[in-house]
Amino acid sequence: MNSSPDSIRSHLLLALPLVVLLLTYSNSFEGAFLQDDYDTLINNRTLDEYLGSWTNILTSRLNSRGLTMWTFSLNKYLLGETATSYHVGNLLIHILTTYAVWMVLHRLIQLVASRRNQLWQTWPAAVPLFATLIFAVHPIQTQAVTYLSQRSEALMGLFMMLTLLTLLEGARQPGTWQGTLFLFSSILLCGLGMRAKEAMIVAPVLLFWCDRAMLANSWGEMIHRRGWYHLLIWLTLLLNPSWDQLQIPQQISGLLASETTSAIPETGNSVTSSSEDENNLLTQQGTPFDRWQYLKIQPGVVLTYTCQLFVPNQLCFDRGHVHQPETAELVLTVAFWTIPVVATLVAVFLWPEWGFLGGWFFVNLAPRSSIIPLVNGYFEYRMYLPLLAIAVLMGLLLERIFTCFCRRESQKVLARAAVYPIFIVLLMNATYSRNTIYSDPVLLWQDTVDKAPLNSRAWTNLCRSHIVAGGKDHIRKAVEAGRRATEINPNYAKAFSMYALALQRAGEEAQAIQMYERSLELKPGQMQTYLNLGILYHATDPAKALDYYQQAMTISPDDPVVRINLATLQLFLHAPDPAAEKMLQDVTREYPDNIESRRNLALHYLKHKQNEDAFYWAEEALKVSPADEQSLKVRQQVLQRISEENSTRE
Repeated sequence: MNSSPDSIRSHLLLALPLVVLLLTYSNSFEGAFLQDDYDTLINNRTLDEYLGSWTNILTSRLNSRGLTMWTFSLNKYLLGETATSYHVGNLLIHILTTYAVWMVLHRLIQLVASRRNQLWQTWPAAVPLFATLIFAVHPIQTQAVTYLSQRSEALMGLFMMLTLLTLLEGARQPGTWQGTLFLFSSILLCGLGMRAKEAMIVAPVLLFWCDRAMLANSWGEMIHRRGWYHLLIWLTLLLNPSWDQLQIPQQISGLLASETTSAIPETGNSVTSSSEDENNLLTQQGTPFDRWQYLKIQPGVVLTYTCQLFVPNQLCFDRGHVHQPETAELVLTVAFWTIPVVATLVAVFLWPEWGFLGGWFFVNLAPRSSIIPLVNGYFEYRMYLPLLAIAVLMGLLLERIFTCFCRRESQKVLARAAVYPIFIVLLMNATYSRNTIYSDPVLLWQDTVDKAPLNSRAWTNLCRSHIVAGGKDHIRKAVEAGRRATEINPNYAKAFSMYALALQRAGEEAQAIQMYERSLELKPGQMQTYLNLGILYHATDPAKALDYYQQAMTISPDDPVVRINLATLQLFLHAPDPAAEKMLQDVTREYPDNIESRRNLALHYLKHKQNEDAFYWAEEALKVSPADEQSLKVRQQVLQRISEENSTRE
């Protein structure tokens, strides 16, 4: 075994990014499920299907981001479906991406330096490592790493870097079978990346640009050696699901559902209620942008992103609707970006390597920061890959400073050893603190409304997070947050629905009904609102409750909560109802972990003195949750009934 000092140093250097990442994200495993996570992970009934067929990855039959969903399914299969499990998967992807970034930077330097006698030849190894560590631990990356549903961004980044890396490896070995194998691998990786996230659509442009700027001496050489490769790379765009979305704004959907159970003593059954679970709760409010409106806000948005790279103390999980800039503001931001854009265009012809570095920043941002009008104009995870260009420039700037002020190489080494760790440690600390906020939805949404106080959507989610936390103080704060959300945007149906739920939990039922009705006025057809109205009327006006449940059932006939509540009320309002009884039994088969359907069947059979059936379903409920107090009480009632009947017979 080679244990020379150089070998030991190499191994320590190789382990450095891993150690730094594990320390930085050590508290990310405590992170909770947030907004889209409920739709993507908790309530996704098709998640287990992805492991069954590769067609689920390469087609949009189940989800347009089939590869991302496949990794979630594999994650669940290997480690379970807890938030900690998915956080482990997200961090692993980010670690792999970090190492891919490091290798790409080294390969670029080697390839370019081998054919150009420029700065690249004297670029020290510390710069790629420094840029890689900035990419790894910058706090702006938390939205792509700690926010579970944005695994798609990190996974897309991983496949982008692997695609580029295999192109560079193939270019190093032209005319060999190994080089050809690398190029075919690059095509395959690019195709898979298209199924991770739509933003991978820029990959053919970047690969084509990189080849001409970094690898080939002329267009003819590039086409002669790798023309077939680029043709196949462009064909991978057929796997990208974004084509159907280019003419309409994309929407960010999030299923916000949290099931609880409240006993109804008057009827003896349990009713399942849940928080808002409408898919569009998190879509951008206000009039959707047209192309020109969207383009006008993006210079300011990208400037904000860039400022966050240098001073990341105002990172915001959801800034909400980005308002149109004033003319003066627009002129100033456009003027600011004119300099780097023009510099990039000039560099394309005079210094192609530098042109590619600028192009990496702008091209990666282009699908979501240009004329394609997404409904949400601002999300910080979009800087996941563009950050790399800024990190490289920071490393080069520091090297230039060291060169100016340090005459000897030993002085440069000391300067790097002193300065680089300070930058990285500061970023590590900021990211660690940011992950602490992610660990508690109440903290995260409170931080969000503090930084975006006019974001009705954020106030709505703060309301929900307090409801889920429970307790009198949280419910009081939920009511306050819900009221604030409706005041900011009086046309936001979901704000009224969540506000109503907070009032319902606070015991203000009359006002809750008014808010639910207002929500339906703004947006008819909300299944969850009908369901919650049914729950409100369940004890006081069963006929009205039944009507609301039936309306909810019409909208979402497969929803287990709706089916349980409808069937339960039908059973306790009428004589034995075989259809309602079967509905509950169907839920028990489809959802082996659902306790309410089992408990309600036990109560139903107990009511009609079918003691053996009642005891069976009480036991089934306890198999799901042996410590469930309501199920224990039901079993005790059944046993008491059986004991009384036995005593009567004796």
